[in-house]
Amino acid sequence: MSLEWHDRLQVDGAQIDKQHQQLFALCDCLPVQTSTGNPPVHRDIHEILNDFAALLNSHFAHEEMLLELNRCPGLVEHQREHMAIQELVADLLCSCMSSGVDLRLLQEIIKNYLGTHIVDWDLKDKAFLASAVAGTL
Repeated sequence: MSLEWHDRLQVDGAQIDKQHQQLFALCDCLPVQTSTGNPPVHRDIHEILNDFAALLNSHFAHEEMLLELNRCPGLVEHQREHMAIQELVADLLCSCMSSGVDLRLLQEIIKNYLGTHIVDWDLKDKAFLASAVAGTL
């Protein structure tokens, strides 16, 4: 699944955007199928998902700290959205360990997080994220 970063997704021009771009890059590493048309090796996908989950958790913690610092009125809802995405990633990792990769769930997470979360949540709260970066870091 190929995902492309676009400048219109820029939130702060700094660390948050860099993390978003790293998440895009990790998703591009996830093979949906091999060049022969066979399903990818689950071990490889699990390793990439572990990296994705670690970066996602770190990113969300940083983002929430900035939103709280700037008293974002939508902080609680934004945190709930983060928790829902983290639960999906955890479910996917468990599925990968026990019965293999659920590619449908994988695509849903990528679509929900990278496809809509940045636009629906991060860009909406952009002013709170940008002012935090400019004023405190």
